[in-house]
Amino acid sequence: LRTTLGEVNGRIAIEGHTDDRPISTSEFPSNWHLSAQRALSVTQELMRDQLVNDDRLMVIGYGDTRPFEPNDTDEGRARNRRVEIVIHQGLDEETSQELRQMEGFDDDLLDTLQIDEDELRSVN
Repeated sequence: LRTTLGEVNGRIAIEGHTDDRPISTSEFPSNWHLSAQRALSVTQELMRDQLVNDDRLMVIGYGDTRPFEPNDTDEGRARNRRVEIVIHQGLDEETSQELRQMEGFDDDLLDTLQIDEDELRSVN
């Protein structure tokens, strides 16, 4: 997975999720903390061997706010305890360079173009 993600263009969001059962431990005071830690653990593994540039990675914890399945069964809760890897596909490097060479082109606009919500791809 690290090798594949290292070869794909764009930013990579690592999104942690939980089921809706409340948690309150010294390590994880809430589902927000737990989901963020899940995402961080995967991110740290992706950064191992430096195959994925860390400046392309975003860590996001959603807690129980984005369930994949209803939380009314054990199976549904198990599917909601997950980490998703979302690739925000941007422009290819050649197009990016051509845009940068245009007189008066704003690099901030390029950042906006790089993360187009219509081009999201999720790997579960």
